[in-house]
Amino acid sequence: MKPRTILSPLVLAAGLLFYSVGCTDLTDTVDSQVTAETFFQNDQQFVSAMGDAYSRLTALGGGGSPAQFNEATTDEIIVPARGQDWSEGGFWYRVNSHSWTEADGTFNGFWNTYFSGINNANRLIFQFESAVESGAADPALAETFISELVAMRAFYYFWLLDAFGNVPVVTSFVDAEEKPSQPSSDFAEGRRMVFQFVEKELLDNVGN
Repeated sequence: MKPRTILSPLVLAAGLLFYSVGCTDLTDTVDSQVTAETFFQNDQQFVSAMGDAYSRLTALGGGGSPAQFNEATTDEIIVPARGQDWSEGGFWYRVNSHSWTEADGTFNGFWNTYFSGINNANRLIFQFESAVESGAADPALAETFISELVAMRAFYYFWLLDAFGNVPVVTSFVDAEEKPSQPSSDFAEGRRMVFQFVEKELLDNVGN
């Protein structure tokens, strides 16, 4: 019994010693992910974030791209069908004969792809501006990349303008409406307003 009597005070003393040197600063240091406080410190970090704004440009190449659609609606190119090869359910015939309908999903692809690019640009603009406001990023450095994003957004709107004309103009990532309205109920007037928006965005940022 005597060893047990001696052991108990020793265990208690060791426990008290461990408790007395325990950590009291529970602030979490994040090393495994990027935070607003640790990113956008230099131009390399800005460049690495810019990729999302350019990712949708891949849709400009390949079959069913807006550029190909613009050519196939004229006599510049024709997409021949051999049996069922390249028939696409008659899609290219409808394109060449200007008889396509809203059921042709390619147009949904144009719409979704380029508005996705616009959304990415708006998100990055918001993140860069937030980094400047918090003091994490240099304003002059951020402004250069923000201007590039504004021009990139205008480029996506150029393709939407060409394909659809009177399209909604969304420039905010945080306050964007779920279903933004067109600039005008009149198609021609709305198309003109979208053109003016694209032109102004490019001219205002061409020097940056």
